[in-house]
Amino acid sequence: MWFGLIKKAVDMATFTAEAGKVYYFMATVNVTRNGGNRTFEFGFSPVHEDEGKYRVKAFKYSTWKTNKK
Repeated sequence: MWFGLIKKAVDMATFTAEAGKVYYFMATVNVTRNGGNRTFEFGFSPVHEDEGKYRVKAFKYSTWKTNKK
């Protein structure tokens, strides 16, 4: 699979988490081909709460996880 070709693709987001709140993020991967070369771009960005709820409900591959301490 092509995931093994991504060795240094990094993106970061900074935020302060508060107990009891839910945060939504969106990850994107863009692959560009130029002849025999491939370029990978990885993105990770926060999403507004309404959009996050919609995406989790609407998209088959969206997931959620509750961390319990």
